Amino acid sequence: MFVDNFTPIYYLMFAPIAAWAAVLAWRWVNTPNLGQQVYDSNVEKGLISDKIPRDEFVRSFANAERPRLGIYQCGAALFALIVLPMIVSAFYGMTQRMNNWGEDNIQLTVRQENLGNILGDFLTILIIMAVNVVLLAAVTFFYYRNRPPTLRSEIRRLEEQYK
Repeated sequence: MFVDNFTPIYYLMFAPIAAWAAVLAWRWVNTPNLGQQVYDSNVEKGLISDKIPRDEFVRSFANAERPRLGIYQCGAALFALIVLPMIVSAFYGMTQRMNNWGEDNIQLTVRQENLGNILGDFLTILIIMAVNVVLLAAVTFFYYRNRPPTLRSEIRRLEEQYK
């Protein structure tokens, strides 16, 4: 079985994304606990009224403060890590079939070893950057289009509701 030197490095790239996802999941799950502490602290300091029910404040806090953008970005990074090798492979296959820059057109050889195709490598880097920029722009646009309410607006809403 043939395995190149890059394959283990590629699989190791999943580890930071998995760690990032674990941290985001931990923050997502622990947001209601933090909401209870914030409620106690704000009521004690007199920043919010004690007429606001604790469970309603905790639900509003969790709705406002959960790490949605981080989850979207983590998902986009995982998607890019899975899809980009397929895109690059398809690009290299296409260019090899077209044979626009193969053989003797633009090829760098040193000691009879092909060091790579400069134009093909450059275009591959541009494709990778373009895919990442489009993914991050789409995720950011989706987040800001469907943005949750801020904690300040949720507190104002609760104070108006429970005067």
